[in-house]
Amino acid sequence: MRRYLDERSVGRPAPDSASLRGAFRRIEDRRLRRSDGTLSLSGKRYEVPERYRHLERPLIAYARWDLTQLELLDPHTRAPLCPLYPPLTAMESEAKAVSPR
Repeated sequence: MRRYLDERSVGRPAPDSASLRGAFRRIEDRRLRRSDGTLSLSGKRYEVPERYRHLERPLIAYARWDLTQLELLDPHTRAPLCPLYPPLTAMESEAKAVSPR
């Protein structure tokens, strides 16, 4: 044990979980629905922010096993632009408008 501790370390530090999550993401382009500004992935819809709705085929990054974390990517640099979320239902949007903050 002493010999192991006295020697120079050749190990590498482990990457953090965010880096690992990002390394195993799929990158795909999807068709944007013009009527409501959403895109579909695995049968679920995700809302694209208003400022990016001019993109006909938005580029997204996601992990197949975790569809709670989608990101919209810049089509030229592939830099993350913003996260994507499911659209609010009518009840959620009414509750949000009525509840005081």
